[in-house]
Amino acid sequence: MTAVLLFTGYATSFAETGQAATVTAAASAVAEKITAVRVKGNRRIENAAILQSARVKAGDLLELDKVEADLRAIYKLGHFQDVQAQTEQAPGGVVLEYIVVEKPVVREIKIEGAKEITPDKVRAAVEIKPNSIFSAKELQKSILKVKKLYSDEGYYLAEVVGDTSRRSETELNVIIRVKEGKKVLIKTISFDGNRGFKDKKLKKAMETSEQW
Repeated sequence: MTAVLLFTGYATSFAETGQAATVTAAASAVAEKITAVRVKGNRRIENAAILQSARVKAGDLLELDKVEADLRAIYKLGHFQDVQAQTEQAPGGVVLEYIVVEKPVVREIKIEGAKEITPDKVRAAVEIKPNSIFSAKELQKSILKVKKLYSDEGYYLAEVVGDTSRRSETELNVIIRVKEGKKVLIKTISFDGNRGFKDKKLKKAMETSEQW
């Protein structure tokens, strides 16, 4: 018989925001003896690599704070978008199971809509690389870098969005979609309310410059 979940899982938002997820007991814990510690749900990452980061061992008493610490340690490995723990009754105590959901692996970076700047150049600006573990945070960084790439070339109105498409449960493609818009040439840069510095000095400090 499987007991109710002891802890809520650490969702992807924990990794992306850096905020500690709330860990709550779903049932009153009794200090039972742990007869075995197992891992479920992993496909690419070996059990030994996961359990190496866990401090709770067979023979220990079941203590919520120690299991919570293990959940955090396993999550911080960076391979999982969700980590949970549950217990299963066994002769002489309970089996503790850590249930993980692996982050998908990126197989391909697809560029759509890039014409004035070559797709290869856009792809080079994307921080996510094929065969790496997908990160929503890295995708957002990539979008900003592609926007800057277009801005540097004078396409200030370019729109860039990032998307993903699933290949399987464990693999996905990253798609960068671009609407380039028209190239903008800046004729004049003027400053309103500037008293402390000369306009010429401020213009030198700007990345954007007059092109006419």
